[in-house]
Amino acid sequence: MTVGQRIKTLREIAGITKSDLGRACGYEYPYAYQIVNRWESGCWDPSVKQLWPICHCLGITLDTLLPEPCVDNDTKEYNSLAQQMTGKPLELLYIEDQVG
Repeated sequence: MTVGQRIKTLREIAGITKSDLGRACGYEYPYAYQIVNRWESGCWDPSVKQLWPICHCLGITLDTLLPEPCVDNDTKEYNSLAQQMTGKPLELLYIEDQVG
């Protein structure tokens, strides 16, 4: 199952519209609907920066959205490097950056 298919399935289970999910990711009308539609149809993949708002809106963890096979070696390497340099995993550094 692709990331877009997982987003669609999880969004439908949560009862959230494409527009609502798009707005939660910072997009306004008419782009909110269009962006999510493109993810779900496989035209585009969400960026790393968009993954956290998607997960937050759907009430899921990143592991639920991106199962292990979707995490590439570069991501694992970046996470390992972040852990070595700061003692924190990459996702925590991202959250801290967003919170301020």
